[in-house]
This record gives sequence, structure tokens and C-alpha cells, in this order.
Amino acid sequence: MEVFFKRIVSALLAVLMATGCGLAFGACAGGKDKPSPASHGSEEGAPCRIVTIGAGEWGSKHGLTYDHVQNLTQIPDESREGEKRTIEFAGREYELSFIRRVSFVVGDYTVDEYEIVSDDPALKDVRTLVRLLPDGSIGQIALLYGTLASINIKKNKSEKKMAAAVAEALKSEIDVSGFEHFKVSKPDKEKRIYDYSVRWYNETNGLEHGDSVTVSLDPEGNIFRVLMKCNAVRGLDKAPELKLEDYLPAIEAKLAEIYGEVKDYEFRSELLTIVEGSPCIFCKGDVEFESEGGTATDLFQFAVIPEN
Repeated sequence: MEVFFKRIVSALLAVLMATGCGLAFGACAGGKDKPSPASHGSEEGAPCRIVTIGAGEWGSKHGLTYDHVQNLTQIPDESREGEKRTIEFAGREYELSFIRRVSFVVGDYTVDEYEIVSDDPALKDVRTLVRLLPDGSIGQIALLYGTLASINIKKNKSEKKMAAAVAEALKSEIDVSGFEHFKVSKPDKEKRIYDYSVRWYNETNGLEHGDSVTVSLDPEGNIFRVLMKCNAVRGLDKAPELKLEDYLPAIEAKLAEIYGEVKDYEFRSELLTIVEGSPCIFCKGDVEFESEGGTATDLFQFAVIPEN
């Protein structure tokens, strides 16, 4: 039961991060300092269009409006409810039952969501989620209290060995040879992170690419979630070499337009991805501003789309 609870917490944090969690969950985002005003480059900066993305129920409490209310939109389809199909993953076959269609602003892709249906006793109490792309490829597969594959965690404690062992365990499903970087996140009880994660990615000018692969595994080495954004986020191979510094004047102008007197701001993350069909920088951060004679804070999420 303790492992189940920990996986529930880890899954909730993952969902909140994916949909744009509010400031109460800032510890999970790994904040980054913004460059100093002296390093902001030219006064005008590069031309761009900024698309604002809210965080749904976890978002602003200041009555703001956004170009997109939140990153994720659920699209129920009663005509397809319960529709069945079968997939194979890591040597096992899974029967799926359709739930809904889901569209993402960040990454600009749509998936069909399914749950796994099975008489297997090992999956009796397992919460499951499978997301398939329109071409049938897997965007995500998760068994919240189950095992997709496993590694020997005791023999693979180092980050390099752990990443290699995970890649080997899932070699029939993921190919990490095209990624130049990987990160291993370890359990941190203070931040309520109870599992390991391994992410493979590329980056340009310090911007991590959104077409990554992330694998989650528990402290025993059981792999229970695989997120393959490499199948979902398309078009980054044609993206120009963008630099966040070139767009800081526009970002600051947009913050001032929205919040008025901005006292400070700080980036949590910056990502090279696709929004509204265009390569862009998706930046998430915290802004501090003047409000009713005091100071207020908010989460901002901007897609900075270059304009030629």
C-alpha cells in the first residue's frame, strides 16, 4: 500500500507538471534564474509573437485571460467509448479500451487515451493509461501499480549504468542513439519524489528539445511509465537555432502588459518545441508584481514564436 501511495503522488505531480502546475508545486520544476538586465541584449530584441497559456484550475487567481486556457484539452467522443484495440509493448500484448481524445498546445499534438483491460491478476489493482498518436505509435504507456519491464537497480546505481540498463530493457520500443544528452532524477523525499526517471534529449543554445523520451521506474527497478514525446512532437528538425536572450525584451514587455508594474521574474524552464504549428521557445516562470498596494506572484507560461 505504501508503494501504491507513493506512485499515486508521483503520478499526480507528473500530471500537474504536464498541464502547467501552479506555484504551490514550484519545487518540482527546478527553477532557473533569469539573465541579469545588463545581459538582455538589444533594446528591441528579435521580432516574435507571444502566445499565453494558462494552467487551468491550477493557474492564475488574478482574473487573467489567455490565448489558451490550459495546455491540455480533453475531447470526449461517446461514439468511441469502449472501443477496443490491441498493442504490444516490451514483449507483452495489451488490450485497450478507448476513453477520450486529448489535445496538447505545447508540442502541438493530439492523442487517443485508452485504459488497459485485462483478466491478468497482476493488473487487477493497476491504474493504467495509454496514449496513442494518430498513426498508432505510442506516445505514453503507464501502469501506476504494475511493471512494463525492469532492471537490476542494485547493479545500476550510477546514472550512466542506469540509463544504459533502461535503454537495454526497452530496446525493442525506444531508440536513444539519436539523443546527445540524458538526465537521471533520483528519489527525493523532501520534494515528495519517490521514483527514478531517466530522460534522453537534445538541446540547442541551452534549450532542451521537446521531442524527448522519459522513463519512470520505482526504487526496486520496475519500469512503470514510458513517455515518448519523440513520437508526438514533430518538426523540430527544421527549427531555427533560437536563443532565449534574443526574446527577453519581448517577454518583459508582455509581462508588463499583463501584470503592470513587474518587480521581478524568474524562469523555471525553457523548452524548444512546437506551438500552433511553429517552432518556438516555451518558457515557464514565476512573476512578482505590484497588486493592490502589495506584492503578488503568478505562474506565467509563454510560447515565444519567432516572426521573420
